[in-house]
Amino acid sequence: MFLDEGGKSRVFCPIRYKACLSLHTLCTQFLLNNGLTFESKDRNQRNHLTIAGDPTTDGVKYHVYYELMPSKTAGVNVEFVVKSAYDKEYVAAHHKRREHVKRFLRQCHFKQERVPKS
Repeated sequence: MFLDEGGKSRVFCPIRYKACLSLHTLCTQFLLNNGLTFESKDRNQRNHLTIAGDPTTDGVKYHVYYELMPSKTAGVNVEFVVKSAYDKEYVAAHHKRREHVKRFLRQCHFKQERVPKS
């Protein structure tokens, strides 16, 4: 057991860790394929974008919570920041409208603002 950055007690989960090893591939494919995404809120009512339903290489379905940030790094326009990811079994997501991720990438880049807004 250890404390996270917020001081909350956490337990290492080897199953979740193994699934996270394919997270880079899942996110890369999602962006390359202009995947569908939707806005959602976490337990603290903070807005995120969510990828839902794309199986990773080992068949586990994940919900990936992320935000897009204007980048301050030369040669990089937008940063894709994963906030968390959970096996689909553990998440009950309800969404009304899905959008292609390129819409949100353009919004972040041209308006120079975090997407989604807090």
